[in-house]
Amino acid sequence: CGVEIPSISREERQSNRNRWRRKWNVGDDDTVFLVVAHNFVLKGVPETIRAFARYARRTLPERRDKLVIVGRNKSSPHRWRARWFGVGKQVVFEPAVGNIFELYCAADAVVLLSWQDACSRVILEAIRMGLPSMTTRFNGAAEIIADRAGVVVESPRDYENIIAGFEKLASPDYRGDMIAACQEKAWYVSNCRQVDELERLYLDILK
Repeated sequence: CGVEIPSISREERQSNRNRWRRKWNVGDDDTVFLVVAHNFVLKGVPETIRAFARYARRTLPERRDKLVIVGRNKSSPHRWRARWFGVGKQVVFEPAVGNIFELYCAADAVVLLSWQDACSRVILEAIRMGLPSMTTRFNGAAEIIADRAGVVVESPRDYENIIAGFEKLASPDYRGDMIAACQEKAWYVSNCRQVDELERLYLDILK
């Protein structure tokens, strides 16, 4: 499977990043972990909040990292969970937006702890945007990011490795290597590559 992304100039990326991060009260040196999901339970949002809370306890007050959760799902139970774990101010909920790519521009990493996913479009879009990501082995897209482009954990309840994943994604050094790997894989997850391979297949059949 492949995805296409809109053409976004460097200036537009920076403008989107500045605008959304101001709204979320996030500094330039803090990390924004972005979750994009419409079925919060299936995509491991409860477990993500719990793991993020444990990560935040290790890093606060030195950092003001935020977990931003975007989607159409009802957020009130998950807001309560964030408050229960003591990260009510560090977890931000956004309703579904018209242009999700604006939020990709504002994020530093994507987190999608899927319980089941054939091949998540969100992870593929993150790769095309040059964003490192963390997902589970239950997501078919894990095969693509496993080689340096992100973090793969066993399950949404693999808490120690998820927390370690948050720490890696928050590290500029680790993240820089992952961004480079995403850029290398961008063509592989594009629709153009998929179409080229199909055309070659049809030509081979005709021959």
